[in-house]
Amino acid sequence: MPCPCLLILARYLFSESFERLCSSLASPLVIPGLEIEGGLYVQRNSISMSRRFVWPKQDLVGAHQELTAPVVDLEGFLRGDEEATKQASDIIKAACLQHGFFQVINHGVDLNLIGLAHDHTDNFFKLPTCDKLKVRRLPGSIWGYSSGHADRYLSKLPWKETLSFGYNENCPNPIGIDFFKSTLGKDFEQTGLVYLKYCEVMKGLSLSIMELLAISLGVDRGHYRKFFEDGCSIMRCNFYPPCQEPGLTLGTGTSP
Repeated sequence: MPCPCLLILARYLFSESFERLCSSLASPLVIPGLEIEGGLYVQRNSISMSRRFVWPKQDLVGAHQELTAPVVDLEGFLRGDEEATKQASDIIKAACLQHGFFQVINHGVDLNLIGLAHDHTDNFFKLPTCDKLKVRRLPGSIWGYSSGHADRYLSKLPWKETLSFGYNENCPNPIGIDFFKSTLGKDFEQTGLVYLKYCEVMKGLSLSIMELLAISLGVDRGHYRKFFEDGCSIMRCNFYPPCQEPGLTLGTGTSP
């Protein structure tokens, strides 16, 4: 089985304070294909989708070509090969200057763990809407289920759903394992355990990538690792449901 690539977003925005960020993440819930009438969620057909998801025609520009995110092989870097490290940092630098995305292979993350994390994410988004609403993101919280960035925008919402939660290895309950069990039931206790292990290894991987970013910028290779190693993280799982009217909205899954 070939080693899957992990897609990395390599651009960061530091213009907002953490408090403002947390505030912006809290949102009233809007679900693709659903809208609120008289305080109730009413199923809509694809033609009469909520206008908040409809984009002006001039903003719906089709892709001219597929984005080819460069592939960074981490094997040599992880074993201390200086030449391979230089090559990896050069690829990352070019990717950050061009569009901000790159893929990593030979990253050392257990493929079975990646598969488990994906399976648990799929299982959550396959739940009935009423069950997903049990973990609805509440005002002032950065955790929970939401849809379409309805917190930040009143119109032109992307066609997607998200599940977000925090991770802090320095806390007794790093990702709130009880969060899944207490809100979704005992069947989801294992989900919390899988996400805990996944976040642990992904933080380790991200700190390694921070070293490569530092090398690419010509600063001390441990600069960003030291800066971020005690920090908190937010894990967000994205789901792009099929859309029967892809010409009206925007989203990775907007295809029949």
